Amino acid sequence: MTKRVDFSHITSGVIVPVLVAAALAAGYFLVWPQYKAVQDSKANLAAKQTVVNERKASIDSVKNLVADLEKKRASLSAIDEALPLSPDLPVLLANVEYLANQSGMAVENLQIQSSTGPSASSGQVEAIEPKTGTIGIDLTVQGRYPQLLALILNVEKNLRLMDIKSISFGPPDEETGSRSYAVQLLTYYQKP
Repeated sequence: MTKRVDFSHITSGVIVPVLVAAALAAGYFLVWPQYKAVQDSKANLAAKQTVVNERKASIDSVKNLVADLEKKRASLSAIDEALPLSPDLPVLLANVEYLANQSGMAVENLQIQSSTGPSASSGQVEAIEPKTGTIGIDLTVQGRYPQLLALILNVEKNLRLMDIKSISFGPPDEETGSRSYAVQLLTYYQKP
């Protein structure tokens, strides 16, 4: 009688745990690095999506600012009238004459002196900044004192910046009661 050895008990008792251990080792050495790489990729993707969303928000903010600027561009044109880009002397002449006529005063004389630089000794008006030019206006008008006050208020309310440098007046006319007023004005413009 020969004894037979039953390998099924040994095989199932040793091979199954060895196969399970091999599967766990293979999972640890093969699958775990891939799992970590996928997790790192997900974290990197989330960080990049956050950056993209922040940039989109910045772009939207800039677009909103541009849209607001376009809406307000009409109101900004008043600034260009207050400090025009050039002396624009014909418009200035018409504006000063209109202000005097609106005040009820008759223009007797109107002279303009444009400044090209600071040279007060030569009789010209000084420039206040290198990029800002000044224009001196000598205006002689005929009228009464309330009309002079109206002229001063009209100059003050005028959209183009004007400063009154001096006002002098002559004796009143016996018949009409009006006077001759010499008004010196300064106005400004932007140099190119």
